[in-house]
Amino acid sequence: MSAANLPLHCGPCLVRPWRLDDKPSLLRHANNRNVWRNLAHRFPHPYTEADADTWLTRIAGQPGCLRWAIDVNGEAVGGIGAEPGEGIFGKTANFGYWLGEAYYVTRDYPNAITAFQKVTTGWPDSRKVPDALVKIGFTQAALGKNGDARITLEEVVQRFPGSEAATLASERLKRLPAK
Repeated sequence: MSAANLPLHCGPCLVRPWRLDDKPSLLRHANNRNVWRNLAHRFPHPYTEADADTWLTRIAGQPGCLRWAIDVNGEAVGGIGAEPGEGIFGKTANFGYWLGEAYYVTRDYPNAITAFQKVTTGWPDSRKVPDALVKIGFTQAALGKNGDARITLEEVVQRFPGSEAATLASERLKRLPAK
């Protein structure tokens, strides 16, 4: 096994090579509009069984592959990888990742907030910040912290007017209990 295929333990997750038996979890987490709308144009939505078969067949076990699964509790919940540049960009790479809403959809709200906050603080200029803030607000509301949720969602509306995240935040604000 090459160094590129060794698992990397990262606290709550494991970065490891993709496997053919990842198909069910890949389908569950990749077929998510929130994942799709934050990725490159070539990532399909809806994400079908044929898409999963094509992806896994292409990269599973590929030596020196620069694409890995993000595994939480034995389940592939996202992916991470790099595409080497070509020509004059030969010493560069396009790096990207996607991570399903594993903590949020399993109602592990404390870990969900921590994960979304890492996006907002670690990459404050990322185009993913508005969506991460919306999820923080939704998660705060789910925990019954309606005052915190209101502050977070109002921040989204003010900082990102006209965005889909602002629309979602506005809709949720209407349903939050009064202060």
